[in-house]
Amino acid sequence: MTDNKKHYIQFHIARTIAGAIIGALVFVLCYFHLSWRLGAIFGGVILLFGAGKLSKMNRGLLWLLYGIWSATLFYITWQASYTSVGAGHEMLVTPGTVALNILLIAFVCMVCFFLTAKWRASVVTGTFLLILLSLVNCVVFQFRGKELAIADFLSVRTAMNVMAQYSPVFHREMIWDWVIWITVAWCGFSLPSIPCVKKIKTRFCVLVLVVGMLLIVHMCSSHIPIKTWEKEGTRINGYYLNFYFGIRDSVVKKPVDYGEESIKRLEYMYSHEDGVSGELPNILVIMDESYADCSIFGEQLKTNRAVTPFIDSLTENTQKGYALTSVYGGNTANAEFEFLTGHTLGFLPKDCVPYQQFIRGNLYAMPYLMRSLGYRDIATHPYYASGWSRERIYPYLGFSKATFMDSYPQQDILRGYISDREMFEYVLRILDEADGGEKPLFLFGITMQNHGGYAYKKDDFQPKIQLEGYEQEMPLAEQYLSSVYETDRAVEYLLTELKKVEKRTVVLFFGDHFPKVEKEFYEALHGGEFQTLKEQQLQHTVPFFIWANYDIAETETQITSLGYLGRHLLDAAGIPLPPYYQFLKEAEEEIPAVNSLGYFSKLWNTYKPIDEAVGTEKEWLDKYQTLQYNNLFDGKNRSPLFFGQYLPE
Repeated sequence: MTDNKKHYIQFHIARTIAGAIIGALVFVLCYFHLSWRLGAIFGGVILLFGAGKLSKMNRGLLWLLYGIWSATLFYITWQASYTSVGAGHEMLVTPGTVALNILLIAFVCMVCFFLTAKWRASVVTGTFLLILLSLVNCVVFQFRGKELAIADFLSVRTAMNVMAQYSPVFHREMIWDWVIWITVAWCGFSLPSIPCVKKIKTRFCVLVLVVGMLLIVHMCSSHIPIKTWEKEGTRINGYYLNFYFGIRDSVVKKPVDYGEESIKRLEYMYSHEDGVSGELPNILVIMDESYADCSIFGEQLKTNRAVTPFIDSLTENTQKGYALTSVYGGNTANAEFEFLTGHTLGFLPKDCVPYQQFIRGNLYAMPYLMRSLGYRDIATHPYYASGWSRERIYPYLGFSKATFMDSYPQQDILRGYISDREMFEYVLRILDEADGGEKPLFLFGITMQNHGGYAYKKDDFQPKIQLEGYEQEMPLAEQYLSSVYETDRAVEYLLTELKKVEKRTVVLFFGDHFPKVEKEFYEALHGGEFQTLKEQQLQHTVPFFIWANYDIAETETQITSLGYLGRHLLDAAGIPLPPYYQFLKEAEEEIPAVNSLGYFSKLWNTYKPIDEAVGTEKEWLDKYQTLQYNNLFDGKNRSPLFFGQYLPE
């Protein structure tokens, strides 16, 4: 009897020790996040299966057990994808999308099998990588309220820079998924190994299967759009399928009828303006991190004091308005891309980051234009140069100089970041150094004070804004509003000092996106969820103002977009518009605003998706897309009139 048992079950001391270690780790995980009883059960199972390994089994039964084991790991991996963002009770996936997600999980495992020809190790490796992806998605979603996309892997350095400001919380359900995955994966190693076949034959068959699986996913999902709003990607498409869509949509196609003739037709309509007559003013552009106006949602914001009393009071020599941005809760680089280039993410793949994905050389942007006009240019940001690869991208955009955190004294810190007040003092020093020089100053600055991470609890920051009259406490919103209150005071300081400057100076101040705070805060102001495109655009609408220390026309703009703001700035500064900005001015008359979600249609007097444009509106959007593609992707044939004349040879 003993010999028979030894023949079918083999006991290994090394496996027993490994099982004891893994079981102990699972016990500790359960003890702190689930319960000690579950830890004892799962730890005991892992130890038991670690002690013995089946050594002989009927081939049919063996394949059946491997199939059940693999399918179980596939299911656990699929489940982890939606518990990672707390969408377990909000799933809207169809059986078809579930099948495509499972097929993608199998696809990853088959790729591993192609590389190793070992099925058990391939299933464990493939599902581990995907469940780890879900864990990273959990962290990213808490940081910015948007799911992890393929473009985010190009922004790892930026994420690491700000990670210290966040404290991610892992869902109980996700801990449960990890415990079950570890247990099931370990149990699989107690099964006998699958009989080996010739590796060349195996790999060829697997390669055919892998290609076939990918084609099935592609053909069956070609009509399904990517979802990028909060956790809709997981809720509607399933996370793995939605992640695949990010890869699928990363390729930018040429506009319809794009070619040399289409560019020449546009060139024929515009001409290069004569040089500037008169004195050029200094131009200071401040893109304020996470600066937004919560009053646009409808209901009046109820606080113990006004949040931005000074900025609200600006009227003299001031142009005010609102602009569409393509980002929400993060991806600041996309907002600055739209402003500096005059382009829009509406013609680019969802969730892309042009700084990382598309800019590989000199690109026409406002810095090149200002240098051609005789300006001294500088970009500044009081944080790490590695953020969004700015140290590499800024020279491509035409900046001859860029300064970052190490250029600041770092004596006025707010919530762990260099304050807006300190940054504005730095800007004034640069302006003072440039005063008396032959060249006027063009400065583009991005603040850091209001950056996300609104759970800061150190004694050096005490919120001065409290919400009043709401049913629940919203500490994240209160900290954010308190930080914006300090921005308002810093802006008052900046403009007061600029009034003393003799040289004419123009300031453009705008926000890049709304912050990621409590969802209930926005819904309380809006009176419900943001369901329609018009409602969603509210969370992509940021305020701006153009102010001068001399007389300029005073206007109010109901809505524009960040890509058009440069045109508004040049007009306010009295600078003749170059050809591309002439085009933008005319385009704005027909298409008042456009971003990644859609555009404002004068024809329908509401927001519409870009692909639903018709008539004249479609014609102008097509022209806009054509010029953007020419500048961004067709460097060899870049239009000399619109772009080429400003770039170095």
